[in-house]
Amino acid sequence: MKNAIVYRIPEFWPTSVEALSMVLHTRRFVGCSPTDAESSGWVYPAKHSAGLAHQVGRHIVITLQTETKILPASVVNRYVSEKVESVEREEGRRVGRKERSEIAETLRLALLRKAFSKIDRTTAYLDTKASRMVVDTSSAKRADDLACKLLEIGGITIRKFMTTERPELAMRRWLSGDVPDAITIDDECELVGQGDDRPTVKYQRHSLDGEDVREHLSCGKMPTRAAITYIDRASFVLTDDLHIKRFALVDTMPAARGDSPTEEERFDADVALYASEMAGVLGWIEDALGGPAEEKPTTTTGAGE
Repeated sequence: MKNAIVYRIPEFWPTSVEALSMVLHTRRFVGCSPTDAESSGWVYPAKHSAGLAHQVGRHIVITLQTETKILPASVVNRYVSEKVESVEREEGRRVGRKERSEIAETLRLALLRKAFSKIDRTTAYLDTKASRMVVDTSSAKRADDLACKLLEIGGITIRKFMTTERPELAMRRWLSGDVPDAITIDDECELVGQGDDRPTVKYQRHSLDGEDVREHLSCGKMPTRAAITYIDRASFVLTDDLHIKRFALVDTMPAARGDSPTEEERFDADVALYASEMAGVLGWIEDALGGPAEEKPTTTTGAGE
């Protein structure tokens, strides 16, 4: 797990991993039909998973798979132009807008049958104790796609992970020298100014305790990201929308996995280790930034089918 986009799940149904697996099975992955541009559904998170939901301690792992046909619009447009030119030349008439649209749709469906496809997987885990969902991706769209797909099962409420204090204000305070005991500020940050031009200063592999950083802050620039190490156990980059990027355990932490000789045991050990450390980081962020912000559910659904 290298990235994390986090959601709150204050209400969750079904209440067991077996029941969740059964519900996810109704929306399991089925590949694209010849004329489908995209298809998505749930797959087994690991080879040894007994169902589409895989439990490791208090965490339930789920994986969304998406197949997307690779058909660039430029390719369709080229075929359409050639077909339109052929019709106009052979029949001596002009092709209207409606007919051109019909030609485009016919050719698009024909080309989809021959198109190559790519497969993407997005994995998330549900923290049943903290009522959070952590999606392992840096893409907000992929995280939202997974959340929307999960909402289809019904009986679940999903909220954005938000805190009372805005994260950019907390990062500004830390970069100004008021650093909490639990963290250290590392050697990377991005500061963005106000206005249409949004002047930006990026620091990488550079000390952040100098006067130049404070001068930028005093001029109104705000942090959009900062590299942090939490209690010498995990390092990561925190963004102003509370996403976590490049999450990594410190060098000594992999030893905590113990002896895990098989692929199945390594998978479960990694989930237990990384999810546990991530839970500590997220809990600290929530506390340090004033607790969870009250927000209306982003999306809700009724009871499951």
